[in-house]
Amino acid sequence: MNEEKRIIATITAKAWADAQYKANLMETPRKVLTAEGITIPEGVEVHVVDSPHENTDTDYYFVLPKPTDKTSVEALERNLAAVNPLGNTTPPISPDMRASL
Repeated sequence: MNEEKRIIATITAKAWADAQYKANLMETPRKVLTAEGITIPEGVEVHVVDSPHENTDTDYYFVLPKPTDKTSVEALERNLAAVNPLGNTTPPISPDMRASL
């Protein structure tokens, strides 16, 4: 597990275990994430979304972000593996999929 994934897992565990930590994360995400060691570039706004669904052994909820313009496809490909709870390798975006974005 790379360092950023480890930090994200730690933040998630803390938020699940500590209601005050979760509230701070929701209210001041940049401050909390930065304090945990995640670098957030200036001009990037951070939003933490609390899922209303719970993953179980038989149900997994995947949060699909809203699409953006085509110029972000390369950035998306670079970041596909940033958070991959299933632990598998995410394939690159296919040319057909890329054309539809």
